[in-house]
This record gives sequence, structure tokens and C-alpha cells, in this order.
Amino acid sequence: MRLGTFLVGSLTLLVTLLQIGKVRASESLEAILQQCEEENLTPEVCKTLMVTNGYSANITVVTAVKQGTHKDVTDVFYYQVDLYVDYHGYVLGPQPDFTGVVTYPYVWRGDPERGIGTRPVGPWDCKGLSDVRCCAMIESDVWDQDINGNNLACRMEEAFYIDPVTKEQFGVYVNPVDMSINYLTADDLTALEERESSIRQDLISLIDSTLVNKNCPKATLQSIHATFLHSMRGVPQARAYPKYTKNAIRSMNRAGIIVVDATQDPDLQYALPLMKGVIEKVDKNGGLHPLGEGGYIVQQVGDSSTVSTVKVIGTLRGSLDLTRVVDAAVLLE
Repeated sequence: MRLGTFLVGSLTLLVTLLQIGKVRASESLEAILQQCEEENLTPEVCKTLMVTNGYSANITVVTAVKQGTHKDVTDVFYYQVDLYVDYHGYVLGPQPDFTGVVTYPYVWRGDPERGIGTRPVGPWDCKGLSDVRCCAMIESDVWDQDINGNNLACRMEEAFYIDPVTKEQFGVYVNPVDMSINYLTADDLTALEERESSIRQDLISLIDSTLVNKNCPKATLQSIHATFLHSMRGVPQARAYPKYTKNAIRSMNRAGIIVVDATQDPDLQYALPLMKGVIEKVDKNGGLHPLGEGGYIVQQVGDSSTVSTVKVIGTLRGSLDLTRVVDAAVLLE
């Protein structure tokens, strides 16, 4: 073994152990999984935490089988499928083709007692569809829970294009008039952030009123769920909470009711304040698209009589944390 390889491996192990040392001891498997999701622990740390707490036999709750390879992959959020969307809410799909096709990388391990068993799922053609309609189609197609009791859920990611030469990343959107793919300009981003700031404030107010609503309509929970998914697109700290609002909606559907006492629903009382906290942090950070340092790289495209120019505002923020640093994980393999 080369010395460099040994040192890198030792450093990785040390970092993992240090991370685990900061993690509180958990008494139940459910508490560990909740901690893994809400604290965005790395797969390695989460897996090690389970083993050190005596749950080595339960590793499958954070693993999935990759389609076509039969390889086990550790992924705490394996039950979420990524939708690359623009600020309108249109589904573009991954760059560089933007075909609108949504894929799920794993095999869905459906519980035979709850559904039709293990099978590959997708892809889904969502070209021209909004994120809400696309997600509804996916959830309708994969309706059964898996062996861990999870439903397939949607996660929104910001659509962008990566220049194959410079590796710079450009925000893009669909023009709803002709369905063409366009670059976001500085003016676009300014108007967009003003609009989304208003949406975030309205969502916070809706959450506050829902927490004390003894006759909360299902439509209110549906609005909170869909708006949170879209307005927090690409924010990893938001990944753990939409399942709570979705489960509340599913419970209402099963019970055949259209209103619920939100003050007596433990999941809503737990998750809604945490969702509000994420929204407030994003808002304090300047939103998803703050101009200036840490903002987007924007390509300003001239008309046919001029040469296209590139105006650099900043670097495109990715989806690693609330400061939205560049996320290399979105690069296509």
C-alpha cells in the first residue's frame, strides 16, 4: 500500500470518528434514522452510528440497490427521487439534455405484503409538466410502501447547465411560450428573489396559523407541502420534513376526512416548526439566489447581431448547505 493512500484512508477514518464523537447517543433505530436525516449526517457516519448502537443487522434501512448493477449503496434518503426544476416549477430533467425525463437510480424494494414487491421503477416523462403534476404522477405509479415503510417521495433540485469546457454553471429555465431553455439573467434573478421572498413570508404565516388550527383543511396541508418543496429546492436541510406533511395528508385520505385538528397531530406539531426554521435560515441568507458574492454565474446572451457575452455575478451555489456552495455531485457520470 502506498503511503499517500494510507494517509488519505487514515484521515477519512479520523474525520468519520470525529463526526461520530459529536453525534449524540441514540437509544432506538428510529431515533438514529431521524438524526441521520435531520442533521444531514454522511452515509458513512450514519452507518457507523447504527453499528456502534447495535443495529448492524438493520443497515438495509439506509441502503438501496442500484438499478442495473445490483450494488448496495448507502443513502439515507434513498426513497427520494430528484426532480430538476426551474423557478416556474417546470421539470427540465438533468443537464445537458433537459428532456424532462425523471429517473430513479435504485430498485424499489416494495413490501410484498403491502404491494407488488421489488422491481425497477421509472423513468417518467415529465416534459412540460409542473413539479406538482410530475410528482403526483410518480407517486401514483409507485403507490406502495417499501420494506422499511417508506413511500417514494419527490425532492426538488435547481436546474442548471454546466459548460463542458469551463465547468461553469448557469441557471436555466423553460420559456412557457415556446418551451425553449433559456439562461437566467441578472434582471431575472432580481425579480425572482423578490417574488420568492414574498412566497417564503406567506409560507411562514401559513405554518404559524396551521399550528394552532383545530380545523385545518387538507388543502392547507397540500399547499404547505407543495410550496415548501418548491421554495426550498436544493436545500439539504429541508429534505427530512416534507414526509411529515405528506403522511398527514395520506392519513386524512385513508380516514376519508377533509379537516384535521393540527394542534393534536404530533407529526405536524413536530415538523412544521422545523420547516419554518429552515425557511427562516434561507431567508436570512438572502434566499436561494442572492446577488453578489455567492450568487449565480449568469450568461447574458446577445441578439443575432451581437456576440454573446458572459457576465459573471458570482459562483453558482450548489446544494451542499444553506450557503449553497458548488455541488460537484450533480455532475453526470
